[in-house]
Order: sequence, then C-alpha cells, then structure tokens
Amino acid sequence: MEDRYLVDIQTDSSEAAQLKGVAGVEVRKESPVQAPPVDPVAGSRFVEPVSLIAAVTISVIAKRLVETWLKSKEEGVLIDLSKDPVVISRIAGVPAGFIVKVDKDGKAETIQADYKDTENLSSLLAKVVAPAKV
Repeated sequence: MEDRYLVDIQTDSSEAAQLKGVAGVEVRKESPVQAPPVDPVAGSRFVEPVSLIAAVTISVIAKRLVETWLKSKEEGVLIDLSKDPVVISRIAGVPAGFIVKVDKDGKAETIQADYKDTENLSSLLAKVVAPAKV
C-alpha cells in the first residue's frame, strides 16, 4: 500500500469536489478559506476557495499537480512545509513548471519540475512532503 501524507490542498470548490471522488484521497476536513486579495497583475487564483485537509498518496498529488495545475492552469505550485498540515496550492504569478517550496523555517526555494517525467516528479514530491507522512 502506498504511503499517505496529510496535506492541506487549497483549491476552488469545483476542483475540491473532483478530488473527493479520487481513489487515494481520504478527506479529513473541508472548509471555506478567505480568498487572498486579488493581484491586479496575476489575477485571482480561485473562485470559492476551499481548504481540503486530506491524507493522500504521492501519486495523487503528482497527478493533480501535473494535470490540473502545471499543465491546465499553467500556474506554479506552492508547497509550504512551515504550516501544519503542509499546504499545497496553486500560486499566481509563478510560471507553470515551477514549484515554490517553503521549508519549516520559512525559507523559500524554487524548483523547476519536469512534469513530463511523472516518476521523477513523484520522487521529488516524496522528498518534499516527507514530514507530512501519516
């Protein structure tokens, strides 16, 4: 059985509804979140933002990052390890293919993800979200 990681996936309500039906996603809590201020340059990240705290597998995270956020939405991804649980979210103003990782001390690092190689991305994600393992 694949390991699960407790993460806070911040997304919009329609995407949250899709995630709830995916094998490998065990939703523990769902709640609306306050929308961040709209950046006039980057635009709004979400309509009806939702926080989904769930135990998920790396393969589910990798697939969601690649198919929905990096390719379809053409946005970067934020993985914030300074929060508990780890926050995973799209991030406006960061180009597709880039992951911004914030470590436990709040230090940010930008990682260019080769999302055509999902095995490599899954390996990278397993290392990044390792502290969130349940």
